[in-house]
Amino acid sequence: DVAVATYGELVMARAGTFLGEVNYIDTAPTGATVIVDVLKNGSTIYSTKPSIAVNSTTGTPGVLSTTAFVSGDRITFKLTQIGSAEPGEGLRFTLKCKLTE
Repeated sequence: DVAVATYGELVMARAGTFLGEVNYIDTAPTGATVIVDVLKNGSTIYSTKPSIAVNSTTGTPGVLSTTAFVSGDRITFKLTQIGSAEPGEGLRFTLKCKLTE
């Protein structure tokens, strides 16, 4: 089961641009939507966060408010909401990026 938690952190090695994301969950959430957040140096990169709707296994893309990153930026992956009846299971999430250097 997924849980509201931080799931990973990384440090960017090069500069680039966030283009979007792709996600999938093996077991769809029920009762509430799963919401994912990505933070750059502690602040969200989204104005609307990516989500996976109730009874769905594929996600709705987020709306990026921050697109640029540089070498040394800390990127954190979090779940901020899970399904209330079935939380969802087996979430996979990746950022699409383009390097600029």
